[in-house]
Amino acid sequence: MHRDVKPKNILVNKSGQIKLCDFGTSKLVNNSFATTRIGTDAYLPPEAFTDDDEKFDVRREVWALGLIIAEVAFGKYPIGEGKLTDRISKCIKKATSEEIIRKSMQNFDDDIKEFAGLCLQELKNRPKYEPMKETQLYKKYLGLDRIQLFRETLENSNLF
Repeated sequence: MHRDVKPKNILVNKSGQIKLCDFGTSKLVNNSFATTRIGTDAYLPPEAFTDDDEKFDVRREVWALGLIIAEVAFGKYPIGEGKLTDRISKCIKKATSEEIIRKSMQNFDDDIKEFAGLCLQELKNRPKYEPMKETQLYKKYLGLDRIQLFRETLENSNLF
């Protein structure tokens, strides 16, 4: 498990492929569970801040992915305002997928909302990676020419 999925650790190469970097906190885990709370607090799911945080699995990273999608859509971190410590202690614990999606993705395609919404579910309802491959968003973008899409995105942006 990577254990620190956040925007700063995501790269896009010339071919439009998305790559994770900074594996300093990653860990090979037995039985697909880890037991240490490590990562950037702002991207940890609500259950990471409860007493039930003895074991966790890849669904913690699925939460971070959903939060990153919402952040990209919104243009800023989508949970809470003010100092990061305030957001962590007050907002993340009570964050819901509906609130995050409503606040940050109201003008976006339903496929994106569905995918991010799955990622941001309560732990008991949050899928691991395999069920996410059944979403319309995954199926829609699976066959795209990533290089062409990446070039078009760069051409249409104000970055260069």
